[in-house]
Amino acid sequence: MTALAEAKVLLLRGEPGIGKSHLLAAAADDARSRGAQVLSATGVPSEAHLPFAGLHQLLRPLLPCVRDLPEPHRAALLAAFGMTAGPQTFFFVALATLELLADAAARTPVVVVADDVHWLDQATVEVLAFVARRIAAEPITLWAATRTGDPVPWKVPELTVSGLDDDTARRLLDRHAGGLTATTRERLLTEAAGNPLALIELPVAARARRLDDVAVAPAMLPLTDRLEAAFAGRLAELPDATNALLLAVALDDGCGTSSEILAAARTTEASFQPAEAAGLISLTGGRVRFRHPLVRTAVYHRAGEADRRGAHAAWADVVTDRPERQLWHRAAAATGPDDAIADALERRAEQERGRGALAGAIEIMDRAARLTPPSGRRAGRLLDAADLAFELGRHRLVRGLVEEAGPLLAEPRERARHLQLRDILDDGRPGDVAGIRTMVEQVRRMRADGDPGLARRLLIAAARRCWWTDPGPADRHLIAAWADDLPTDERLVVLALTEPIEQGSRIIAALTDHRDQAEPALRVIAAYIVGDFERCVRLAGPAADGLRAQARLALLVQVLTLAASAAMHMGAWSRAATTAAEAVRLGVETGQPVWTVAARHVDAAMAGLRGDAVRAGEQLALIVGEDEMSGVVPSAAHQSRGLAALAAGDYAEAYRELRPIFDSSHPAYHRALRCWLVGYLAEAAVHCRRADDARQVVADLSTLAGITSSPALQISLRYARAVLADDEKLYREALDQHPPHWPFQRARLELAFGTWLRRQRRIAESRDPLRTARDLFDRIDAPGWSERARQELRATGESSQQPERGAWQRLSPQELQIATMAAEGLSNREIGQRLYVSHRTVGSHLYRLFPKLGITSRAQLRDALAAWVADGRE
Repeated sequence: MTALAEAKVLLLRGEPGIGKSHLLAAAADDARSRGAQVLSATGVPSEAHLPFAGLHQLLRPLLPCVRDLPEPHRAALLAAFGMTAGPQTFFFVALATLELLADAAARTPVVVVADDVHWLDQATVEVLAFVARRIAAEPITLWAATRTGDPVPWKVPELTVSGLDDDTARRLLDRHAGGLTATTRERLLTEAAGNPLALIELPVAARARRLDDVAVAPAMLPLTDRLEAAFAGRLAELPDATNALLLAVALDDGCGTSSEILAAARTTEASFQPAEAAGLISLTGGRVRFRHPLVRTAVYHRAGEADRRGAHAAWADVVTDRPERQLWHRAAAATGPDDAIADALERRAEQERGRGALAGAIEIMDRAARLTPPSGRRAGRLLDAADLAFELGRHRLVRGLVEEAGPLLAEPRERARHLQLRDILDDGRPGDVAGIRTMVEQVRRMRADGDPGLARRLLIAAARRCWWTDPGPADRHLIAAWADDLPTDERLVVLALTEPIEQGSRIIAALTDHRDQAEPALRVIAAYIVGDFERCVRLAGPAADGLRAQARLALLVQVLTLAASAAMHMGAWSRAATTAAEAVRLGVETGQPVWTVAARHVDAAMAGLRGDAVRAGEQLALIVGEDEMSGVVPSAAHQSRGLAALAAGDYAEAYRELRPIFDSSHPAYHRALRCWLVGYLAEAAVHCRRADDARQVVADLSTLAGITSSPALQISLRYARAVLADDEKLYREALDQHPPHWPFQRARLELAFGTWLRRQRRIAESRDPLRTARDLFDRIDAPGWSERARQELRATGESSQQPERGAWQRLSPQELQIATMAAEGLSNREIGQRLYVSHRTVGSHLYRLFPKLGITSRAQLRDALAAWVADGRE
């Protein structure tokens, strides 16, 4: 009780009957006594297949307040509850839930209680996970309970509920089962192991069977099974009609009335009485409830397979007015493959998908696959379920379904889809050239077979694979040639992925044409790949706003990650930090491990460049700790470590980390990334006696500069040539041609030139570029680099004070993001909708950041941001 009272979010774990529900109920009663509003939901097996059933149970008291929600969130939530037609966009449903809870908590503290989470429907569990991650600043508490060992997708504090101590266990046993022999008493205490339910129920089973001085159930069985056996023992004493009635209750989805249950069991009300007398069920308000979930389990397991199918068939005859429930019962009653039912389930899954209920659609499609003959469309339906699972971010389920479908593949189209899904699972990993060529062959086949949709998806997949593994110019050119048939934005991405250098100038020119922008996010990706970072960052803002408004968070994560990386290389470091932080948070939220790792790499590289070795190490450790992601985006890993070493002045280590990205025989080799990093490689080389090797790299890349107008390549090569050639003319040309919105690269160039001038004993001339470098580094909050410029200035005889860290630079990434949006005039609710947090959380952040900035109002916030920007800070 103490742990619950003190916890903001807590998950209780324990075996059945250990007292989890009792603890939750007692804590809930205590919260009510202190004035809190308690909202509760309890999972039951029969409702686990009904999307959002648990959420509806939880939010029922708040439904009158739904009218106050923003329209898209209100519509999504009502559709999820079947109260209106329309899409059930998951993240809109989740945000609507958070807003309802936050609004209620503004009136009185709210306690959310979720019991038997292992039996809640998956959609509700995922909404609760969303809420649990966002209530730190809210007067909302979330307590939940589940069985030991059952997976719950929440990373929250947990408490294992253990059994009663020996004295308490003895008192409870004596209270409920006095008069036992000493031997039986000790055996029951041993068997119960402190489990309260077992201490009450096992003696009942012993008496019913007239057992004494013998085991209540086989000792090798887990306690849960022994308790089920104890309840099953009572079932054996009941009339057949009552057992049939209990089986009908066990198979009900929670919506059946007592009259419907009687009809399904083909019996009369008299059959209820023996079960009530045995303490197995209760009847309240026309509804039938089992006394404990294990009673339902015992009833289910005691019935034979034929009895269960018969009961489902009986239910199907009863609920003819509810087609969805009838179909589910028909499917459960099937004795083997049934094409008619499988077809109906497939249609139902598509309907659920259209409503946005992906979790339910996956389960239905999987069931359809099980009822399809292996020689029929089973493989196709398994792949359909895998597609749905991918949309929901459940990558392990995708892999399992894809592997199961593999041996059943018969049609060329199924093989092509299987290949595409396998490629998605391996995104971010260097592959083999043969795999790309197999995919190219499948594209050719699907084009010939008249399936342009699948051919298009495979073509994009093949292009994406070229980003990680170079199959050679012939295959890349073939894929690029096929891209001419694609819509403009998709064509630009395929060209960028396959031939970022050869097609770079063409893509950059096309990006200036603002017509025919069907998918702005794809333009962000294309701009990034060809090294047009300034355009990438500029396009990312409106593209991200559009994706947020549509709740397309999976693609949003990709846009944010690339925009953060582009901003980092340019020197817009505050923007890069806030964008990378959001990408990491949403990458975890949407179940995109590859993009989460990529965003962490940007965060790590950003921290390393700023000299924050602790944060860089933390992010890299999180990546290494994810076993599934070992080997993912290896070039990004080398970049992160190399840039951190460079910022720390460890040039030899920086060169060792960066050099593999330029080696075509190394797994970290990357055709595009090397173009952006050659300047960093050259800087490391001149400080660790590897200049000759770096000159060869620069010579190889210089041939590319005449092919593409990529800003990132041109800027990096100009810097590299200057520092490696030790030539004043090259320095001045690089400075004259440098674009205005790349402050970090400009500062590095000024620092290198000023250092070169000083070493040529041109002391007076060196000070201007060194001062410029110092000021630029100060503005972007690059303390390590700034100190290098100061050291060089001191060597010229000029001292300079350490800068005071600005108030804006002391904000966390999320505080900075919220402050910027608030300064732009967005309300708390509008900011919350964009960032997928509650408006009260936004208000809490603003409350904390105003004092940091020395302001008290939004109007002052606008002025403060304008002054910060005018000072060149971003």
